[in-house]
Amino acid sequence: MKPPVFWLVLASLVLLVSGCSSSGSGPVSAGASGPSAEVLAQIEEGLQSQKASLVESNGISVENRQKYLAFENKSTVLREGAFSKVLFEVPGKAMVVQRPPDYFLALSGDVSVRRGPGLSVGLIKARSVKTMHEARENGLQEVYSLIDTTGYQEYDLSGLDHTDYKALILYSKPLDLVWAVAPLDRARAN
Repeated sequence: MKPPVFWLVLASLVLLVSGCSSSGSGPVSAGASGPSAEVLAQIEEGLQSQKASLVESNGISVENRQKYLAFENKSTVLREGAFSKVLFEVPGKAMVVQRPPDYFLALSGDVSVRRGPGLSVGLIKARSVKTMHEARENGLQEVYSLIDTTGYQEYDLSGLDHTDYKALILYSKPLDLVWAVAPLDRARAN
């Protein structure tokens, strides 16, 4: 079920395209070349609310994420790997992090993923794949929807044995395309 904010954003976009608004004056004034500031603010507010909702639904609240970052020195990186281009270059790396007693998939702070529809994070039992067909043949396990296209983020691995998987995969579900793959090797001791 779509969150209520989704419908607000969708309605705002429909009104924007149709040139109407609930007040009857329209989002675009005569001679203007774009939407009113009010409509843009509503869209931005809706998008921010959706992002917060997505973070919550992925099991790591904004508050918990800050708490986890504050205790980062208690974390141990067990496995890590740099992304390899399949469709797009993705700077940064993927990691399996342990913060006893929990395990997380993490993307490093320098990660920057090209935007796309329905981006997801998953694990596969092969070190590399080029297609979604290959990913499914190699035990694709969807972990979560991608929280954001940039920056540090964590995904809870509760109930999933990460040791069965050899790589993290970034992919678009609706397009059935692989963005990039990061083989997960044992982390080097500092």
